[in-house]
Amino acid sequence: TAVYGVPGDSGLNARLSWLPLVEELDANGKRPQQTAIAFAWVSTGSLAEYATAGWADSYQYACVDLARLAAAAVAAVLGVLGEAGATVDVLAHSLGTRLFTQALRLAGAQDTMLNNVILLDGAEFSADAAATFAGRRCNVVNVTNEVDAVLALGGEQFGDPSRVPCSVASCNIGRFGLGTTSSWSGIA
Repeated sequence: TAVYGVPGDSGLNARLSWLPLVEELDANGKRPQQTAIAFAWVSTGSLAEYATAGWADSYQYACVDLARLAAAAVAAVLGVLGEAGATVDVLAHSLGTRLFTQALRLAGAQDTMLNNVILLDGAEFSADAAATFAGRRCNVVNVTNEVDAVLALGGEQFGDPSRVPCSVASCNIGRFGLGTTSSWSGIA
């Protein structure tokens, strides 16, 4: 109620709230500016949870099941923001890039609120991301790390058992970018 509180009419001293400090609004609680929304999700499951779901490890469970469930929540948040006329910039990292890409796919053409999308070391599959971002008007910056061992092993070899390991279909954006399959000659 203090750190995230709105000063002004509520009687909260502006020095107790971080909102004026980061210029989200002024010391009187007026002139609201851009607002950051963090979306946190549990990307692991217990041995019992992923075994019950039929997966060999917790990463497959997170990659295939949990990301899809969390994506529905993010798609709902994007829908509300779009209806409110907000402009949205997105920063996603690792498996969060998969979650966001799936949320955007669920949102369909309802993406006019998106401005900039920054994807860092993404665990989403390149072919899926290329298909999802094709034709969208938002700016996409994808930061890659070609030698990321976690993505090479977890994402491309063990991430989704329905994809052939080390194939074009298993390439992820964190190592190979948002290219199209026609531009890939093989795994580096």
